[in-house]
Amino acid sequence: MGILNTALNAVGTVSAISSLLGRRPTSTDSKYNRFYAEIRKNSVARTNLFEVTFSPPKILNGTNTKEKLSLYAEGAQLPGLFLQTADLRRFGIGPNEKVPYAVQTNATTINFIGDGRGEIYKFFYRWLHGIVRGDYGVSSSKTSPNGLTAYEVEFKADYKCTITITTFTEDGQPVLQYELADAFPANIPDVALNWNDNSTMMTFGVQFEFLQSRLIGAEQTLQ
Repeated sequence: MGILNTALNAVGTVSAISSLLGRRPTSTDSKYNRFYAEIRKNSVARTNLFEVTFSPPKILNGTNTKEKLSLYAEGAQLPGLFLQTADLRRFGIGPNEKVPYAVQTNATTINFIGDGRGEIYKFFYRWLHGIVRGDYGVSSSKTSPNGLTAYEVEFKADYKCTITITTFTEDGQPVLQYELADAFPANIPDVALNWNDNSTMMTFGVQFEFLQSRLIGAEQTLQ
């Protein structure tokens, strides 16, 4: 596997340098040598080396499923980051100038493999219905295990959680560690089922909203 990765890295490096130089690199190109030395020293970030961990909300304390979430999380996104801007005409006339006024992040989706007992899917089903009570058979005379009546909304302190997404080097050292605060599942999309999919695993994505995010350790470079 190491030889294969080395070969693939070499192909990718040559391709990247060719793009930079506009031609295939030679051993006399200083840009090629610097780039190749940098790649050999620090390698490149891998999208398949990551882990997602959860601190489950209070409304789901006591369930053992939370220990399996990291194992069955097969795909994740580092959340996007953008500046919200407003249009401003500096002198009241002329072209609009974009002026930033706030930092905003996108919602993030985490993809899960469905386990054979359906516990992962049930976990998020219970989580969503624990936020807003509205499942089948609900009535005003019945309360949920958390004390919610029909269509009542839980306190955020009881349904929020912290999600941490960490990427790693090939030797297992953490590289990027994103922490999402006050997160909660906002959407479980449709899951397609098909008799012809004899060898396909059930997967589903859960969209999470969150209040704030931070890249742990990045603050040290801003001092």
